[in-house]
This record gives sequence, structure tokens and C-alpha cells, in this order.
Amino acid sequence: MHDYTEKRLQELRDMSTEDVAACRIRRSTPPRVKAAILQAREKMKNGGDKSKNASAKDLKDGDVLLMRKTNTLPQKLISCWTRSPYTHVAMHSKGKIYDMLSPMPGRTNSGGNINTVKSFAERDKGITYDVFRPKDKKAAEEAAENIDRLTRETKGYSFSNMVQAGLRDRFGFGITANYDRNYKICSELVYDAFNGKIGNDVASSVTPARLSRNRNLEKVDTLRLSIEELFRKEKGVRIKNELGATPGIFLLSSYSFLLLQ
Repeated sequence: MHDYTEKRLQELRDMSTEDVAACRIRRSTPPRVKAAILQAREKMKNGGDKSKNASAKDLKDGDVLLMRKTNTLPQKLISCWTRSPYTHVAMHSKGKIYDMLSPMPGRTNSGGNINTVKSFAERDKGITYDVFRPKDKKAAEEAAENIDRLTRETKGYSFSNMVQAGLRDRFGFGITANYDRNYKICSELVYDAFNGKIGNDVASSVTPARLSRNRNLEKVDTLRLSIEELFRKEKGVRIKNELGATPGIFLLSSYSFLLLQ
């Protein structure tokens, strides 16, 4: 019962105040879970979530940005598979935001991406990111220094690592195999930047959901990055990639975003 309560409380912490308030309370609901739901309902009565929208000046180097799922089918499937509202991750460093995108039909910027906050907002308008901050300031500084180099060195998106991360997150095991460190998934890129300072997980098996549960990262409850048309359009820098995916693998990518974006 204790394990269930802790797991459920973690799930509630990953949800928005509005979503927690909408949860049903049953006779079997543990007292601490019930208290968390009632607290969220009271907060909604008093005006709801008062967190402000972040701008470049609010973000610190090494901040981890976790994207909340959208209403699209791929995002819903990712969220369902990992049992988490978080489906993508990026990192802020020195006024720029770094992330890794998978090849998908119609997408022209797959692989490593480097954008200003403004151009990132233009790219992902309508999407909300929660801000997670490393508790260790030195770890944040090191990650901020590493992320630019890692993004530029990465050749493209790794489908094998995507499958491994999804299996490990859902079932607790992955496929042990040699893999090319030049190809990564979004959460692997961010985790690698910390160079072991926030845990000893195999980077290729880390999902956005797992990052949100990392005890060395702390959610900044007063801050969010709501990507709307709040910033004027500004051209970002896109990394040129050499994905080298075979036609069969690329076709698989249309379905494999069940696990990770």
C-alpha cells in the first residue's frame, strides 16, 4: 500500500493543478493522495495555477525543459506508454535552447536543434514546457557547457535507443547492445550533458518521464514555458544532420514514436 501511495503521489506531482483537481476520490483512495487532490481543488477555487510564463531572463543555464503532452495522437501514445505527461525534453544554456527531434513525415529539422528562446517559441507555439532545475549548481554549469558541443557532435536521432528507453521505462529492462554514441534521443542528449552528475543511469535508456522523476532535478513550480505567439519571430540555428536511416527504419519511425518523440 505504501508503494502504491508513493507512486500515485509522484504521478500527481507530474500533473497540472487542474488535472489533479479533476481526479476522482474513492473510498479506497489513500489519505495522502486524497489530501493532495483536495488541496488542488482548493487551489483551483482560489484562482488556479499562478505560475508565470518564463522568458529568457527567467531561465538559468542548465535548466531542463520537459514538454507536456499535446492533444495529438503521437503525444498521447507516448504519454500512455511511459505513464507520464512528459513526452519531450530540451535544455537551456546561455540564451539558447537545445534539443533533439526524430525524423517524421513533413519534419525538416530532425536531429540536433539550437534555437534562441524566441525562435524556439515560434517553432513550438501552443506547447507548454515545465522547468526543472538541477539542485547542484555545479552540475547545472557543467551541463550548460557540455550541451552545445554534444548537440553539434551528434549526427542524428537513434531509433534503437528510443526502443531501449521505452522498454526500460515500461518494463525495467532494455536491450543490451553496442550502439553508436553519435546518434541520440532527446532525453539521452540532455542526460549526457550532465556527465553523470545527476545519476548513473545508462543515458540511452533515459526517457523524459524518467528525467521528471530524477531526484537531482527540482521542478520550479512558479515557472513554465508556455510556447505561444508571445515572442517575435527570430531565425534559429539548425544543425545539419547525417541521419543515415535505412528506408525500412524510416518507415518504422512513423509508428515508433509510440515510445518517444
